[in-house]
Amino acid sequence: MTLPRLFAALALAAAASACAPSALVASGALLTRSVFQERATLDALTDTEIAFGVQHRLAKHSGELYRDVSVDVVEGEVVLTGSVPRRADRIAATKAAWDTPSVIAVSDALVVAEDGGTSAYISDVRLANQVRYGLITDTSVRSINYTVTV
Repeated sequence: MTLPRLFAALALAAAASACAPSALVASGALLTRSVFQERATLDALTDTEIAFGVQHRLAKHSGELYRDVSVDVVEGEVVLTGSVPRRADRIAATKAAWDTPSVIAVSDALVVAEDGGTSAYISDVRLANQVRYGLITDTSVRSINYTVTV
């Protein structure tokens, strides 16, 4: 990325966060982190843009989801971590990530606080594996880019 484009991106971040000084500091920190990664600055900035997009969608859904879910993006692949109170929140977070432009893959490492223990976990794993098996053996499904969430 050329130096003028870098300054333009920093100016855009400053203008977008003019009414919130803390947002300006956060934008500057993310931009700086993007520049110093060991890959093309434009790729790192694209990942930063994706992370902002996912976080914005989480905040639109609920403040708790925004607070409880951490978003990391590398080369368009989003990793969601944290703990959410309900399964519906986990699904909403995953959907928010997939709905963000330029996302290639989503890894859901969220923990649901209301889970029912070992027996519920075993039941969920069995059901998820049945669905995965059905997808793999179905000749009309041509893509391997899908996520099974139970």
